[in-house]
Order: sequence, then C-alpha cells, then structure tokens
Amino acid sequence: MKVYISVDMEGIGGVVRPIQVQAGTSEYTVACRWMEREVCAYILGAFEAGATEVWVKDAHGSGANMDWEAFPHLVHFVTGRTRPIRFPGLDESFSALFLVGYHAKAGTPNAVLDHTWSSVNDTRFLINEVEVGEIAVDALIGGAFGVPTALVSGDDKTALEAQALLGNVETVITKTAVTREGAICLPQSEVLARAQAGAIRAIERTRKGNFKPYQVELPFTFAMSYLDREKGRIAQASFGTGVREALCEVLGQG
Repeated sequence: MKVYISVDMEGIGGVVRPIQVQAGTSEYTVACRWMEREVCAYILGAFEAGATEVWVKDAHGSGANMDWEAFPHLVHFVTGRTRPIRFPGLDESFSALFLVGYHAKAGTPNAVLDHTWSSVNDTRFLINEVEVGEIAVDALIGGAFGVPTALVSGDDKTALEAQALLGNVETVITKTAVTREGAICLPQSEVLARAQAGAIRAIERTRKGNFKPYQVELPFTFAMSYLDREKGRIAQASFGTGVREALCEVLGQG
C-alpha cells in the first residue's frame, strides 16, 4: 500500500503567527523542526499500519522547509519548486492521500492563518460557483488519479471544513483556534501521538474501503480570483478533460 503525504505548515501544532511560516526568521526555523517531527509521526503510523511505501511532498511556500535527513530512509521526499506539477509522482498506484498541516479556506472566522493559496492577495477559489479552499483542490487532484483523501490535519476549523467536504475523512486536530493568530495548543507529545494514531486509523480504514476519491462531475468550472484588483487578476477556466493537468497548470500560475 502506497501513501502520499502532502505537508503544509500553517496547521502544524504550535504554529499560530505569520512569522513562524516565513523563511529567514528564528521562529520559522523552530517551526520547521516541529513540522518534521509531526510528519515523522504520520510516517511511522502509516508504516505501522501496513503501508509499504510513503512519499512526502513539502507543499509549503518554496517547498524547501524540511530536511531530507529528518525522515526514515524508506521515504521518498519531494522537495523544492515543482509547479506546474502539484504532486510529482502521484499516480493510480497510490492507495491514500494525507493532507497534513493544512489550514482553513480564506475568510473562515477565527481560523489560524486562514487563506487560500495566497495570504497576500486574498485569493479565492470556486468550483461550480461554490467557494472552496486548498483541501478541496488537493483532494480533487488526488481524486483525478482515483486516490482518496484519507486524512486531513490542522486546527479545529480545518477539521470541520474537511468533514463538510469529504464526509467521514480521518481528521487530526492539532490545536483549537481562538483567533487568526491565536490558538489553544496541545502539548507536542499529544500532537505527535494523535498524528501517529490518526495515520494508523486512516490506513486501516483505507484497507476497508471507507474512503472514496473526491471527484466532481465533468464538466465543471474552476474560478480563481484575487480580490485586490490593483495587484491581481481574475482567472477563470472551464475544464472538461485533462482535469489534473488543467488544475495544476492554473495553480502553478497563481
């Protein structure tokens, strides 16, 4: 069983402020270590539950936030800028997609560091005129390969968004959001324990067929807009074929 883990940073335990996710600061360096430890807990849980191969994609910013040496030698590590390809190596041979350290979509009340793709330009995504966040887009890319999203982790608002979108997806709550830059954080040991246990449950449930790929009936419309008209643009496209290629191309330009 092959598992693909996409890792963002805003939903990692202990991360609550913009400076923690911005390269070049001491706070960022510390948060990167937290990120690595949390991802390792998901890796260990996946292997413990019977995964035979695990891939990790650093999906935050430059894609160069974690060290290669931080992971077990069996892990395939996808790092650096890979646009327009969102998930290099992902294909129909994978059984599950994990979205780790994710955040709620832009405009979610009192969610930690909520945004969609860009926190600078206040980007918004819509699928069939319904606003969605990064969870939906990444789950849709997985679904285009027939790979179900089995697990989503982040703050409590992120978990609610994932459940509303994906139904019975396995969720791991790393902190309880209070404001956009504040949260009640669990002890790190508890976050790591939750992560490992969540990965085990997600793999066991995948084996039982509890998850279905997230897919949207074709054709569908995908709209992306920057609300700041002076800095941005409005991009819209309708896709009927080549779903994953078209999505990755548009997102790569954002």
